[in-house]
Amino acid sequence: EARANHSFLHYYDKYWDETSAKFIRKRPEIFAKGYGSKKPPQMCYSSKEFIDLVIADVRAYFDQDPKKGRFAWGRENYSLAQMDNSFYCKGDACQSQMEPEREVDKASDSTYWFRFVKTVAEEIRKTHPDKQISTLAYHSHEGLPRGFMLPDNVVVYFCLSANREPYRSRFK
Repeated sequence: EARANHSFLHYYDKYWDETSAKFIRKRPEIFAKGYGSKKPPQMCYSSKEFIDLVIADVRAYFDQDPKKGRFAWGRENYSLAQMDNSFYCKGDACQSQMEPEREVDKASDSTYWFRFVKTVAEEIRKTHPDKQISTLAYHSHEGLPRGFMLPDNVVVYFCLSANREPYRSRFK
């Protein structure tokens, strides 16, 4: 059974918030650029440092004893789902992947988001070929990415934006 939900909140405790008991060290390079000194609302999904960190965390997760820890229900998949907002990285590497013209199809960030998922999934397959990565097609990345297919070890759950906004269709 696969599951998916927002999965990067713990990085703020470990790599941003110096007052957190879980703080390891400041890692501004893994967070969204362009938000000054305040807490960034997203991760930088183009950051090689962030991608490498996620890959290491996913591998460590799969290598743990499946009967221990807070996810004792099993370790067959790992969820990658961004923070619950659309305030993405403003850095050039990230912005170059945005497709604002696809906003009408709720796909303006699909290529950006799913390229990150694809990169992680391909690396995980090398060491854990029997495991899956789950993610969400959600809000500004409900549509298909352009220029590539997702690997077969990725499970995508559709969380359509309209599921929380039924009033909009009644008033058009």
